[in-house]
Amino acid sequence: MSDVKQMLDADVLTLGMAADEARRTATGSSVVTYLRVHVVTAGDLTQDIAIPEPASEIRLFGIPGSIDEAVAQVRGLAQAAGGRRVAAFSMADLESRGWASGDALTRLAAAGLMDVAELPVDQLPDLSAAIAVLRQAGLDPHRITTAQPIGDRKIEMLERVQLALAAHPSVRRYSPLPRVAPADKPTTGYDDVRMVALARLALGAISIEVDWSLYGPKLAQVALTFGADHLDGVSAETDSSLGPRRGTVEDVERNIRAAGFEPKEYRVWP
Repeated sequence: MSDVKQMLDADVLTLGMAADEARRTATGSSVVTYLRVHVVTAGDLTQDIAIPEPASEIRLFGIPGSIDEAVAQVRGLAQAAGGRRVAAFSMADLESRGWASGDALTRLAAAGLMDVAELPVDQLPDLSAAIAVLRQAGLDPHRITTAQPIGDRKIEMLERVQLALAAHPSVRRYSPLPRVAPADKPTTGYDDVRMVALARLALGAISIEVDWSLYGPKLAQVALTFGADHLDGVSAETDSSLGPRRGTVEDVERNIRAAGFEPKEYRVWP
């Protein structure tokens, strides 16, 4: 981590070049993967919902008022998913409600929960312990996320992730950019790609992801040249109104190729 600390104040081009080289060395591949995700709401579960065929993972954000409601939501989500990977809730919310111990997580797993939708390093006091609890309940956490902008806590967060990955190497991906940015202090593309690069330099071969639905094609494409190698949150729905060349997959793969990489869809189902 000392090398990463030395890069905190490096100019963005130097940082980007170092991260790109680290990515190529660590992964030995020019492949960039992308995951097609279908997000549903609690309201969607009160009616029949159709899951788009291309969806590989189904996610539910937000959390209800009781564990019984949460179990019912997961059960409905699993039924609608038809075997696809089911992820719901934030582990931070589960911990705050007292549902991350005892039989609550076991009940959620039995209802069909496979993973949490968010595993936020910046909101969990002990990330490694949180992953251990999920695994003990029968869940299979795939990725670590970031909930809010972390400001000057970059090294602290990266160290937390590093320790968690050492204890749980089965975790596949890290999403270093925040899911929610305050309206009065929005993040900038400059800050975002720097964080992506620092994550690559700190964490080696683990996939570093950017959420396509949150950050859009322009930042996602630049992030690939700063060490990212996975695009999360690609919609499972396709708007064909603009023609086949502007479809969801075509747009994603075109951006990946334009950055100099080879696109490959990441399938977790079937």
